[in-house]
Amino acid sequence: ANEMDLIITQKDRLHYVDLFPDMAELRFKEQDFERLDYDPDISLLYSNGGFDLRKVTMMV
Repeated sequence: ANEMDLIITQKDRLHYVDLFPDMAELRFKEQDFERLDYDPDISLLYSNGGFDLRKVTMMV
């Protein structure tokens, strides 16, 4: 298995969802960020309201 860290800041969410809603339709929506909580291959390691740190495990 390969692992990598994924950091999503509050600013990332704002850019995709709030500031550029037309782009959000083409890229990421709030529901896409919420799906990370239910993906069995993605673990939340740390969250402080400003950013989330997740571990992504990819089976190869």
